[in-house]
Amino acid sequence: WEFRLPAYLGDTKDVFRVDADGVYDVKWEKENDGVEIRDKASRVAIYVATPETNLRASVEQERQKLVAAEAALQFDPARDDGDFGQLVELSKTK
Repeated sequence: WEFRLPAYLGDTKDVFRVDADGVYDVKWEKENDGVEIRDKASRVAIYVATPETNLRASVEQERQKLVAAEAALQFDPARDDGDFGQLVELSKTK
């Protein structure tokens, strides 16, 4: 995939994938005004392009906090239909 990036990301130093299970390396190259990413994602994921070399660790740290909060609440919408239903209902409210 090729993505154009805004000028403020012209000095991209890291590109990585984030999904519910973690933060992952991807193969990428700078291309003119963007990046080309070579990756196979089999689930919902986002790609992060950043000039900050320490952002990846920060994102994983925050993801781990969210996982711990879900575990403490015993909330698991990926494996519990009732929990998933709660998310669906929350998405309907504005």
